[in-house]
Amino acid sequence: MVYFIPNWRPYTLQLGYNIIISQLAIFQDNNEDCTLITNSFLPMLTYQLNEFGLLNTPYWQALDEIQDVHIKIGKPLAIEDLPLSSDLERVYSPRGVQFLKDDQLYAKANYFAGKVLSTIEYYQDNQLTAIDYFDSRGFLSRRGTYDNGVPYQTQLYNPLSEVVLTINHTQNDQVQIAEPFQKRFAHSHYSKLTDLISEVSQNHFNQVKTDPEIKIINNPTEDSLALTHELQRKCQVCSFLTDANLIKRPFLAQLSAKNSAILVPNQLFAAKIKRIWHEKAHPLNVKIVSPYAAHLNLGISNSMEQQVIFWKVNQMPERTIRRLTQKLLQVVIEGKDKALAFGANHEAIHEVLKQEVITGIENHFDVSLSSTDFKWVHKYLRLKKGHQLTPKLRKRAKEKEQQTNWDQLVDASETLDRIKIYSNNEPSFYQQSIHEARVLVDLDRLPSPYLQVSAISAGIPQINVVKTNYVDYDKNGIIIKNDLHLIKAVNYFLDHLDHWNQSLVADISKIEMFSSEKIVTEINSIFKEMRRN
Repeated sequence: MVYFIPNWRPYTLQLGYNIIISQLAIFQDNNEDCTLITNSFLPMLTYQLNEFGLLNTPYWQALDEIQDVHIKIGKPLAIEDLPLSSDLERVYSPRGVQFLKDDQLYAKANYFAGKVLSTIEYYQDNQLTAIDYFDSRGFLSRRGTYDNGVPYQTQLYNPLSEVVLTINHTQNDQVQIAEPFQKRFAHSHYSKLTDLISEVSQNHFNQVKTDPEIKIINNPTEDSLALTHELQRKCQVCSFLTDANLIKRPFLAQLSAKNSAILVPNQLFAAKIKRIWHEKAHPLNVKIVSPYAAHLNLGISNSMEQQVIFWKVNQMPERTIRRLTQKLLQVVIEGKDKALAFGANHEAIHEVLKQEVITGIENHFDVSLSSTDFKWVHKYLRLKKGHQLTPKLRKRAKEKEQQTNWDQLVDASETLDRIKIYSNNEPSFYQQSIHEARVLVDLDRLPSPYLQVSAISAGIPQINVVKTNYVDYDKNGIIIKNDLHLIKAVNYFLDHLDHWNQSLVADISKIEMFSSEKIVTEINSIFKEMRRN
């Protein structure tokens, strides 16, 4: 049996990048026995699992154990199930419902994923007094109360609405177990909730330990590190480490047990760990394993009107972003069969890109994108493309075509339409972008494993500044020594079909290397190696 310990946020479905979601799906696809073990507050767990086709996954939740919850599937509560006065005025919005009393905010109901009641906030004199948190299985899970807008205490309930414990936020989050439930735990007081969670989690593993092969896969954070350290004493633990910011000696020290392995996505992470950890007497067991599986899902770049360069823009000096944007913009200006899409998650980067695109187009075509003439031509061309021209517009266009800068206005407009700047960070956005792209550009010093595997699955080449196990130089991608070589690398694939086809063939070979079957085999081999040692 393989146990997976997630590190999910309680109210999100954006888990497409999540390592545990990925690994859980990989192991289930290969008919491995899996159980999910959660040690954090996940009141919408069933919906999160359902989003990724994992609803039938067996799971055990530490907080269910603490709160004496034995329901696996239940019906979510509705507003009508709550004791709210019928004379309250209701104001509906896409995110929930506001309840007004004498024109003052009395309560606010919030929905998870736009359909499941998740919380209700209570107010007095426009100040927050309490928040009720509901479990998707149909009961009040916890209630947080506030004093002058400051957290005062949090109470956890069982499905019968009985208080199981109270967290006192005025006393460093100390935990007091309610008297009727004290005999279920080792103590009646705990310095913090994580201590109690660690206790029940270890007890659970002691109960299920019918053989010496309890195998755990997790993606530890600072919050779950103590539990990971404890589990390593009795279980075999593989910890995926994909956040470079966590590669520090104190963190690594907690993952140094003999019965454990640190799984990293590429040799860059492995090298960074090696530079930091010098304990020869206690070497770390570091293995390179892809957190994501590749699968054949070829893109549609061959059928796109233009060859799209997709650049995932990460944090880098602003002057570098400006310089590279101008160089890539020139590629698009000179080739009407080329387009450029930016993926920029930071508002500041988005603004820099926007400024550079506008400036570059204006300078090249000697037009102003804010001028009345440009706006008219831009709108006209879009209507023409959509076959929405009226006789009046056609007549007006014939008159405007006599302007001396008509051709420049048209070229500038068409160029602008071939450039997109996105701020979306959702997995679905990146999947669609990679599916349409002709080439992926990721110039980060630690390129995204998610994007690299996605590019392999789509069969497109990628351009990076560092070597990883996902890219073979001059086959399914190019490693440039510095960004000055970017345009040459882009044109290598866009202007030479044979080079692009060679990349496709290399990607198909890589798909087998990073298949779900291969990943499961690698991880099981690591567990076997632990047993031998």
